[in-house]
Amino acid sequence: MATPVEHHTENADSALSPLGHRDAGTPEVVLAPHVPASPTTPSQRGSRRTVPGASVRGRPVRGGSAAGLRVSVTYPSRDVVLIALAGELDLSTVGRVQDILETRIRSTVGRVVLDLSHLTFLGVAGLGLLHSARHRAAVADTDLRLVAVTREVTRPLRLTGLDRLLACYPTAAAALECAGD
Repeated sequence: MATPVEHHTENADSALSPLGHRDAGTPEVVLAPHVPASPTTPSQRGSRRTVPGASVRGRPVRGGSAAGLRVSVTYPSRDVVLIALAGELDLSTVGRVQDILETRIRSTVGRVVLDLSHLTFLGVAGLGLLHSARHRAAVADTDLRLVAVTREVTRPLRLTGLDRLLACYPTAAAALECAGD
Protein backbone atom coordinates (compact mmCIF):
# COMPACT_ATOMS: atom_id res chain seq x y z
CA MET A 1 0.00 0.00 0.00
CA ALA A 2 1.42 3.39 -0.94
CA THR A 3 1.91 6.13 1.63
CA PRO A 4 1.46 9.70 0.34
CA VAL A 5 3.99 12.31 1.46
CA GLU A 6 3.36 15.96 0.59
CA HIS A 7 6.13 18.38 -0.35
CA HIS A 8 5.55 22.11 -0.75
CA THR A 9 7.68 24.49 -2.76
CA GLU A 10 8.54 27.55 -0.68
CA ASN A 11 9.92 30.01 -3.24
CA ALA A 12 7.93 30.05 -6.49
CA ASP A 13 10.46 32.29 -8.25
CA SER A 14 13.42 29.94 -8.08
CA ALA A 15 12.03 26.51 -7.19
CA LEU A 16 11.45 23.76 -9.70
CA SER A 17 9.71 20.53 -8.87
CA PRO A 18 11.68 17.29 -9.33
CA LEU A 19 9.85 16.98 -12.66
CA GLY A 20 11.23 20.33 -13.86
CA HIS A 21 7.92 22.19 -13.63
CA ARG A 22 7.78 25.58 -11.96
CA ASP A 23 5.44 25.33 -8.96
CA ALA A 24 3.83 28.26 -7.19
CA GLY A 25 3.48 26.50 -3.85
CA THR A 26 1.56 23.63 -5.43
CA PRO A 27 1.84 20.51 -3.28
CA GLU A 28 3.65 17.55 -4.73
CA VAL A 29 2.61 14.10 -3.58
CA VAL A 30 5.24 11.36 -3.39
CA LEU A 31 3.94 7.81 -3.16
CA ALA A 32 6.23 5.37 -1.39
CA PRO A 33 5.07 1.77 -1.58
CA HIS A 34 4.84 -0.39 1.52
CA VAL A 35 8.05 -2.38 2.06
CA PRO A 36 7.50 -5.98 3.25
CA ALA A 37 9.13 -7.12 6.50
CA SER A 38 11.47 -9.42 4.54
CA PRO A 39 12.19 -7.58 1.29
CA THR A 40 12.81 -9.54 -1.89
CA THR A 41 13.37 -8.46 -5.44
CA PRO A 42 10.48 -9.03 -7.89
CA SER A 43 12.40 -11.74 -9.77
CA GLN A 44 13.08 -13.60 -6.52
CA ARG A 45 9.59 -13.62 -4.99
CA GLY A 46 8.99 -16.89 -3.27
CA SER A 47 12.70 -17.69 -2.90
CA ARG A 48 13.05 -15.53 0.28
CA ARG A 49 16.43 -14.09 -0.75
CA THR A 50 16.88 -10.66 0.74
CA VAL A 51 17.95 -7.61 -1.19
CA PRO A 52 21.52 -6.49 -0.39
CA GLY A 53 21.39 -3.55 2.01
CA ALA A 54 17.77 -4.23 3.03
CA SER A 55 16.75 -4.64 6.63
CA VAL A 56 14.32 -7.18 8.02
CA ARG A 57 13.08 -4.44 10.37
CA GLY A 58 11.24 -2.81 7.46
CA ARG A 59 13.62 -0.06 6.45
CA PRO A 60 13.24 1.06 2.84
CA VAL A 61 15.06 -0.91 0.17
CA ARG A 62 17.32 1.26 -2.00
CA GLY A 63 16.06 1.79 -5.58
CA GLY A 64 13.46 -0.38 -7.29
CA SER A 65 9.81 0.10 -6.43
CA ALA A 66 10.67 1.62 -3.05
CA ALA A 67 11.63 4.74 -4.99
CA GLY A 68 7.87 5.27 -5.48
CA LEU A 69 6.00 7.57 -7.77
CA ARG A 70 6.07 11.37 -7.78
CA VAL A 71 2.89 13.20 -8.71
CA SER A 72 2.83 16.91 -9.51
CA VAL A 73 -0.47 18.74 -10.06
CA THR A 74 -0.42 22.22 -11.61
CA TYR A 75 -3.01 24.50 -13.22
CA PRO A 76 -1.56 26.22 -16.32
CA SER A 77 -4.90 27.98 -16.82
CA ARG A 78 -8.32 28.17 -15.21
CA ASP A 79 -9.79 25.24 -17.15
CA VAL A 80 -6.68 23.07 -17.64
CA VAL A 81 -4.94 20.82 -15.12
CA LEU A 82 -1.53 19.20 -15.73
CA ILE A 83 -0.78 16.04 -13.76
CA ALA A 84 2.83 14.88 -14.16
CA LEU A 85 3.93 11.42 -13.03
CA ALA A 86 7.52 10.25 -12.50
CA GLY A 87 8.58 6.77 -11.44
CA GLU A 88 6.57 3.57 -11.65
CA LEU A 89 2.82 3.38 -12.22
CA ASP A 90 1.95 -0.10 -11.00
CA LEU A 91 -0.37 -1.89 -8.60
CA SER A 92 1.32 -0.36 -5.54
CA THR A 93 0.88 3.26 -6.74
CA VAL A 94 -2.19 3.26 -8.99
CA GLY A 95 -4.78 3.70 -6.20
CA ARG A 96 -3.63 7.13 -5.09
CA VAL A 97 -3.13 8.29 -8.70
CA GLN A 98 -6.66 7.12 -9.47
CA ASP A 99 -8.03 9.27 -6.63
CA ILE A 100 -6.10 12.33 -7.84
CA LEU A 101 -7.05 11.80 -11.49
CA GLU A 102 -10.74 11.14 -10.84
CA THR A 103 -11.01 14.20 -8.60
CA ARG A 104 -9.44 16.40 -11.29
CA ILE A 105 -11.62 14.93 -14.06
CA ARG A 106 -14.78 15.61 -12.03
CA SER A 107 -13.76 19.11 -10.96
CA THR A 108 -12.05 20.37 -14.14
CA VAL A 109 -14.24 22.32 -16.53
CA GLY A 110 -12.14 21.68 -19.62
CA ARG A 111 -9.03 19.57 -19.97
CA VAL A 112 -6.79 17.20 -18.05
CA VAL A 113 -3.27 16.66 -19.40
CA LEU A 114 -1.57 13.58 -17.94
CA ASP A 115 2.21 13.80 -18.44
CA LEU A 116 3.69 10.29 -18.49
CA SER A 117 7.03 11.32 -20.00
CA HIS A 118 8.94 10.61 -16.76
CA LEU A 119 7.45 7.17 -16.06
CA THR A 120 9.99 4.37 -15.91
CA PHE A 121 7.34 1.63 -15.82
CA LEU A 122 3.69 1.39 -16.88
CA GLY A 123 2.10 -1.78 -15.54
CA VAL A 124 -1.24 -3.44 -16.20
CA ALA A 125 -2.83 -1.57 -13.29
CA GLY A 126 -1.68 1.72 -14.83
CA LEU A 127 -3.12 0.73 -18.21
CA GLY A 128 -6.43 -0.07 -16.51
CA LEU A 129 -6.34 3.34 -14.85
CA LEU A 130 -5.88 5.06 -18.22
CA HIS A 131 -8.72 3.06 -19.78
CA SER A 132 -11.14 3.92 -16.95
CA ALA A 133 -9.97 7.57 -16.95
CA ARG A 134 -10.83 7.76 -20.65
CA HIS A 135 -14.36 6.58 -19.89
CA ARG A 136 -14.78 8.91 -16.88
CA ALA A 137 -13.50 11.88 -18.88
CA ALA A 138 -16.00 11.16 -21.68
CA VAL A 139 -18.88 10.97 -19.18
CA ALA A 140 -17.75 14.23 -17.51
CA ASP A 141 -17.26 15.92 -20.91
CA THR A 142 -13.60 16.54 -20.02
CA ASP A 143 -10.83 16.44 -22.61
CA LEU A 144 -8.17 13.93 -21.47
CA ARG A 145 -4.74 14.15 -23.14
CA LEU A 146 -1.59 12.11 -22.52
CA VAL A 147 2.05 13.04 -22.92
CA ALA A 148 3.69 9.77 -23.97
CA VAL A 149 7.13 9.56 -25.58
CA THR A 150 9.25 6.93 -23.85
CA ARG A 151 9.24 3.29 -24.89
CA GLU A 152 8.24 2.32 -21.34
CA VAL A 153 4.93 4.12 -21.94
CA THR A 154 4.33 4.00 -25.70
CA ARG A 155 4.89 0.26 -26.09
CA PRO A 156 2.22 -0.86 -23.56
CA LEU A 157 -0.17 1.77 -24.97
CA ARG A 158 0.40 0.47 -28.50
CA LEU A 159 0.15 -3.23 -27.55
CA THR A 160 -3.18 -2.68 -25.80
CA GLY A 161 -4.59 -0.32 -28.43
CA LEU A 162 -4.94 2.53 -25.93
CA ASP A 163 -2.76 4.71 -28.16
CA ARG A 164 -5.64 4.76 -30.66
CA LEU A 165 -8.25 5.55 -28.00
CA LEU A 166 -6.41 8.31 -26.13
CA ALA A 167 -5.04 11.59 -27.50
CA CYS A 168 -1.24 11.28 -27.16
CA TYR A 169 1.24 14.15 -27.55
CA PRO A 170 5.07 14.23 -27.64
CA THR A 171 5.44 16.98 -25.00
CA ALA A 172 3.40 18.67 -22.30
CA ALA A 173 3.78 21.95 -24.20
CA ALA A 174 2.22 20.37 -27.30
CA ALA A 175 -0.68 18.96 -25.29
CA LEU A 176 -1.23 22.31 -23.59
CA GLU A 177 -0.94 24.31 -26.83
CA CYS A 178 -3.58 22.15 -28.44
CA ALA A 179 -5.77 22.61 -25.38
CA GLY A 180 -7.54 25.49 -27.10
CA ASP A 181 -8.92 23.26 -29.90
